[in-house]
Amino acid sequence: LALSEFQNSSTPTDNYSTIELTFFCSGLSTVYEKEEEFAVVGSNLLTTLTTLGKEWRITFDFKPTDYDHNNWTSLIHLTINGNNETYGDRTPAIFFRQDLGMHVSSAINGNPTYSVDLNQPPPVGEWTTIVMSQAKSTDGEFVFKTEINGMESFTTVNVQAKEFSSVKVYASDPYYTAQPGLIRNLVIMTV
Repeated sequence: LALSEFQNSSTPTDNYSTIELTFFCSGLSTVYEKEEEFAVVGSNLLTTLTTLGKEWRITFDFKPTDYDHNNWTSLIHLTINGNNETYGDRTPAIFFRQDLGMHVSSAINGNPTYSVDLNQPPPVGEWTTIVMSQAKSTDGEFVFKTEINGMESFTTVNVQAKEFSSVKVYASDPYYTAQPGLIRNLVIMTV
């Protein structure tokens, strides 16, 4: 991976500045982008990607309005066709539940729903930058990573990284209640 961009940005409504270091894989290009702010609603199909390669990066800002639901809520879900039955049905996805916090799930190591619970969900009423990526490391391994506001929150090697076709991008999906909140600056990149 090579450092290709250094950006210092400040949003007038925020009380802080964000310094973002962005690392790109060779050949990574934008396949979907939606800068404008939009509400997360159920069964909201944003686009269908022709291909999501073995290397990809998804980044967006999320502003939750509440976590008042007792069951699972869906924020963003990339899927080849279903909820969690087939390898690629979550590639990746983010859910929330009051007792677990933020739940990140993806097709990793042959498990269609490899998941990790990040106990601290983004604060209600505040914009949080979420980045999920899968990239080939210098030693040839594919590494899945989740970052929250520039801080790495989870990393694992994916020995069964796979390219997927006809990937639907939902915010949120048709399988769970929509997570109340807003998304902006959604960018999906792949090789």
